[in-house]
Amino acid sequence: MTVRIVVCLKQVPIPGDVRVNEAGELHYLTGNTMMNLFDAHALEGGLRLKDDVGATVVVLGFGGGKVVESLRQAVAMGADQAVHVTDSGCESIDSSYTALVLAAAIQRLGGADLVLVGRESTVANSGQVGPMLAEFLEIPHVSAVRKIWVENERVRVERDLEWAVETLDAAVPVLCTVSREIGEPRLASVKGVIRAKKTVISTFSISDLGLEPFRAGEARTRIIKLEAAPPRPRGVLLQGSLKEQIDQLVKLLDANIAMKRGSCCGR
Repeated sequence: MTVRIVVCLKQVPIPGDVRVNEAGELHYLTGNTMMNLFDAHALEGGLRLKDDVGATVVVLGFGGGKVVESLRQAVAMGADQAVHVTDSGCESIDSSYTALVLAAAIQRLGGADLVLVGRESTVANSGQVGPMLAEFLEIPHVSAVRKIWVENERVRVERDLEWAVETLDAAVPVLCTVSREIGEPRLASVKGVIRAKKTVISTFSISDLGLEPFRAGEARTRIIKLEAAPPRPRGVLLQGSLKEQIDQLVKLLDANIAMKRGSCCGR
């Protein structure tokens, strides 16, 4: 059995390029984008399975033309096929609709034994798309996976809990959301870059998948409020001998605990 893996990729702004403006809206400073970091780790997980068991890796992206950059990067890293679903006519798409489109595309491609998605995006940080996608595909899912094995049409995964490492076993098909611990994404080879430039990326529209364009009034999820995080307080530099520094640290901790207790008690 050749394991068929579909890895879903999202194009996101580069780190530090997003700000929350006074109106509570996301503002993009330069418009430069990159592959979502967690999706890059998911891709690495898929490529490691390709190395280990000869799996076929298909990368799937939904969005505007910039998504193609990530799809070609994925092919350069070792993916076998790339598919782009365009979002023409869709504005302010929510997580539910994104998951619906990805599910329709995966079904159009003939399904998958294993679907890999990054744990979350580095913009919304909601972690909603993966579980929703599994529901639309009507397959089980495991979240925050750090290691994956495939053998005899079964998938075994590890994931971190606060107090332990959990190992789970599931029959295919199954969806996994992947954390960074699965491993650092590999660099593309020169041969891979040349191959990626020649690769024809399959393209589908929303209507090709039998879906209606997204309408904002039908969104199942909505952002109620966005506000910039408060600036971090300045650090305190402890000085003097080791004993003096320890005494200063204890006093600072005691003061911080007393302040928090007073806040909890409404004082």
